[in-house]
Amino acid sequence: MGQLMTPRKRMMRLLLALIALAAASPQTHAQEALALFRADGNADDSSGNGNHGTPLGGPSYAPGLSGQAFEFDGRGQSVKTAIDTHPANRPSMTWSAWILPRKIGAKRQILSSDNGDYKRSLLLLENRFAVFTGGSLWETSETAEPGDWQPVA
Repeated sequence: MGQLMTPRKRMMRLLLALIALAAASPQTHAQEALALFRADGNADDSSGNGNHGTPLGGPSYAPGLSGQAFEFDGRGQSVKTAIDTHPANRPSMTWSAWILPRKIGAKRQILSSDNGDYKRSLLLLENRFAVFTGGSLWETSETAEPGDWQPVA
């Protein structure tokens, strides 16, 4: 199961707008949209694939970059999907979103997946973006700016 979420530790307000998940087809290697979450008052998938999300913990909605955005306060809120993100089934994936961090610091999950034996995550470490895949963590030199909408992928 996939899960789009913010962390459960420390208060952090984060807005996520226009979340897209795509995977490469093993046959064609072309990117295929798995889900597109516009967050316009719900967690419905706008890609046409029916991969609707289920809001957990009461995330709210706030004005987004265009339309609305999910608003997470860092207290266990998330949007859960049934998308299988295990590398054996989806060895190549692209996650993208527009984020608006209200403040930064410590570890903050932006998008993550945990199926019990393998984890993938796009996160903020302090003010830098990072990617975690199973046992490897890659930190980037890109930094987050509180109060500014930023694309992440």
